Amino acid sequence: MVSALALAFIWIQPVFAQQVTGAGAQLVITTFVNIVRFFAVGIGVILVVMFGYAGFKYLTARDNSSQIAAAKQQMFNVFLALFLFLFGFAILNWIIPGGVIGVRAGLGGI
Repeated sequence: MVSALALAFIWIQPVFAQQVTGAGAQLVITTFVNIVRFFAVGIGVILVVMFGYAGFKYLTARDNSSQIAAAKQQMFNVFLALFLFLFGFAILNWIIPGGVIGVRAGLGGI
């Protein structure tokens, strides 16, 4: 029985999903990659500004403990947003053929 299963695994050919090729598929993937890159830059800028604003709030809070706590909470939220963004970006790099980082817009590479 075990040898029959072993032989079955040897002769079974893997089934691959049909790959979409051609200029149309490449255009769709390149456009999607460009959109993801645009939003990545935008989110990066927003996170840097938000962290700077939280740092400014922390520095100007002086002895007001509620403002210090609010600034620390905002810093934590910025780091949480950064973590979630990087996690989503990693998933997109895994899903998109060639990855978001590895594909050059207009040059193919897929």
